[in-house]
Amino acid sequence: MTVFLFDLKNERIFSIIKQGEGTSVRNQLIKSMSYGESVDMMYIDAADVISKRRIQVLSVGEGTFQAYCHLRRAKRTFKIDNVLALVPVIQRERMVI
Repeated sequence: MTVFLFDLKNERIFSIIKQGEGTSVRNQLIKSMSYGESVDMMYIDAADVISKRRIQVLSVGEGTFQAYCHLRRAKRTFKIDNVLALVPVIQRERMVI
């Protein structure tokens, strides 16, 4: 079962990934890394604090991945199992009239 959260401020829908679906998270991370796109991530840390971060994935391992975190302005290592949701950042081009 997949649960969806709606972020009213940014008008986005986050799909919450069910526990045990680490391989689909890993695949999404690899895909965003290969495309070089930024991702909005909902993450729960070891103290059970949930945060929303914009990241650029740098490398993906078996249980962890490294990414540049725009919130902390530094390279960080995250546990794949602690990722709650991933949403690609869509950058819109402005139309010149």
